[in-house]
This record gives sequence, C-alpha cells and structure tokens, in this order.
Amino acid sequence: GGSVTEDSPADADFAYARSKRQGEDMVRDSAEWFPGAIIRLAAVFSDWCEYPPLYMFLQTWLGQRWNSRILGGKGNSAVTYIHIQDLVKLFHAVIEKSDSLPRIGVYNASPNFCTSHRDLFQIATRYYTGEQVRPFCMPRRLAGPGIYLRWWLGRLVGRIPFEAPWMTRYIDRQLVVDASRTYEALGWSPARRSDISRRLLLMIENMKAHRETWNQRNEAALRRVARRPNFVIAEALQEMREHCLGLLEDFVSDPGHRDRFPHYSRMEPEAMRWFLTLIYQVLYSAVQTRDRQLMRHYAQVIAARRRQEGFEASEVMDLMTSVGEIVSEALRRRRDLEDLGQQIHDHVVLSFQLAVDAVEDAYETMESRPQELDERLGGVELPTNASDLEHMVHQLSDICDEALPSLYGGTGRPLTREQVLGKGKP
Repeated sequence: GGSVTEDSPADADFAYARSKRQGEDMVRDSAEWFPGAIIRLAAVFSDWCEYPPLYMFLQTWLGQRWNSRILGGKGNSAVTYIHIQDLVKLFHAVIEKSDSLPRIGVYNASPNFCTSHRDLFQIATRYYTGEQVRPFCMPRRLAGPGIYLRWWLGRLVGRIPFEAPWMTRYIDRQLVVDASRTYEALGWSPARRSDISRRLLLMIENMKAHRETWNQRNEAALRRVARRPNFVIAEALQEMREHCLGLLEDFVSDPGHRDRFPHYSRMEPEAMRWFLTLIYQVLYSAVQTRDRQLMRHYAQVIAARRRQEGFEASEVMDLMTSVGEIVSEALRRRRDLEDLGQQIHDHVVLSFQLAVDAVEDAYETMESRPQELDERLGGVELPTNASDLEHMVHQLSDICDEALPSLYGGTGRPLTREQVLGKGKP
C-alpha cells in the first residue's frame, strides 16, 4: 500500500528486483571513495516502444489471435512509464547538479501517476482501429492458472511465453510512485507531452508506417532482456558441467595423448579432475561477468606453478587450447545455442586465447624478470593437492552464486590462495 518514494526499500522479491537491490548496495558501499546516484527507473519507452512488456501487449492486443481482447483480472495492473527523452534529461540534471547533491542520493525517474493495462488497451486499440474495443477481463482466479499452464507447456516445446508465473502476483496491483522530492532536488519532471497515453499515437503510427523497422527494433530490445548471451551461455555451462568435465578428463587421460601431456597424464586422477574443474569454474565466472581477464590472470597463476613443476610452456598452452576447443564445440552442438555462435567465440574461444597468451607471457617473464611476475600475481598461488583444489572450486562456486562481479576481494587485487581457501581476510 501507499506510494513508492525515494525512501522506500528495494524489497521486491523476484530475480530482476533482487539484482537491482544488489546494485544499490554496491553504490552505497562505494560511497566512502566516490559519490554516486541511485536512479530508480520507471518503465522506459520510446516512440518505437522498445519496452518488451509493452511490445508484447501491443502485439497481442492489436493482432487477430484468440487472446487479443483478454486482460488479466480487472485490467487494473499498472506501472509508471517514462519516455527515453525525459530520462536523458534527468541524467543530465544529475550530472550538472552533482556538486550540490548528496554524496549518495536516490532519485525516482518516474511520473507521479501510473497507467493501467485497461487504459493502455483502450487507447491503443482506438488509435489502431478507429473504434472503441471492449476488453474481456479474465478473473484472477482463472488468469493465474492459465499463465502457469501456458508457461509450462512453453517449456515443454522450447518456446517459453513472455508471461511468467511470478507475474500473477501483480495482477490488478498498481505501482504508484511519488517522485516529488526528485523533481525538487533536480529541477526536473517528465513533460506532459511525453506521457505514454499521448505517445501511443506515435507508436501506433510507427507500427503501421514502418512495420519492418518497428519489429526489428523491438525484437532486438526483447532479445537483450530475455536472452543476454553471456547469461545464456553461462547457464548452459552450468548445465553441461559434468558432461564437459568428463570429455576433458577422457581427452587428457587418453593413452594416445601421453606425448602431448607427459606431465598432466601423470597427475593423480582426483587432482586432475579438480584442476580441470577449477579452469571450468573460472571460465563460467568469466562468461557470467563478461570479464575475460579472469581467464588471463588465472592462466598466469597456473603457468607459474607448472613451470616450477617442470612443465614445458607448450604442454600448458596445449591443454588450455584443447579445453577451449572441447568446451566451445560442446556448446555449439546445443540446439538452443545454435544462433549464438559468435557469442560463444567471443566469450569462450577468446577467453582461452587470452589464457594461452598469458601462459606464454608468464613463461617468458619468469625467464628474464621473475620478480615482476610475482608482483603482478600479488601472492596468488595454485593449490597442488586434490582437497585444496576442491576447496577452491567450491569457493568459486559460492562467489558465482552470490553474483559477485569478479573474483576480487573488494581490494582491487585478486584473492590470494589463503583468502580463496578461507584462511585469510581479503
């Protein structure tokens, strides 16, 4: 109940909202070092729509399908909308007034009113058809099970619909925002002519006059939200973990590869498995965070240890190259990733190319300037036994599960061996 103000906690309990809450916490945690602004966005749209939920609504309401007139509940579900031009002006205001604003401020980029699904439906259909179309309001007790059924059927056939089960909690709920303090602090407010009820006319005109461009822009926006490639690939890596590790173990232990991997082939099987798991987990983290430098840094750590153990650089580089090829090929064989070939190359293949380069660089540096490499690695060491390797993998898994942005301990430097193994403080 009540309006959402700048003081309202970010306490919604679904994945997207939780990620935003973590982002706000990160901004507040950094306040000691530099100022920041937390800007809570209304639903951002343009004259081409480009807001996936609204695009899906319009596609349904203005189409000829059986559900074109159906609204969930009484049609009173409502959120606030802000035009992209108004949002740009708000960002300019924050930048221009930054010297006079609090070190950490919260601002609501939103109008002080919300627009319901019923209102959007009636405005859009009237502009599109020239007539007033009457919606069919499906009672909440029926809409909820219907959404669940469509979602599960979609999962079975590999075409998950936009409406997800968690959305049923918001049927007929209205998100009312009070952004008065933001208006006063920034000397800014959304223009009345940018109200979505007025801009729908331009949206419908763009849809009619430039259908191909309309579809391209909105499908691109939809893919950005629903299928961020790095998250999709990371999820696939998680699902394929045991399969890929099995392929890697078989490859390294193949008797025909003993000449290629004379040292690796003599490692204890358990230690080899956890070592491969460690590489795989670092790859997963690098893909999830889009930080390929993670692979490069830990390849240097691996190279430093392997050189001490008598490995030739070529053997370490060969293993890194082989792991990259095997994992990327396994990903490409998945039908659900067949349109992500370039992204697999960017996130996986390039990560291992950086790792191979890092190994070669580390060996050359240790030949001529060993002290420089020690300083660069900051005390990070690679465990040698299976139990420590296993512990390190579990620590990395925990870090990924907590959605931390990298394997750094908040100090700007990589975690040391003791920190990763839980024996020291960052």
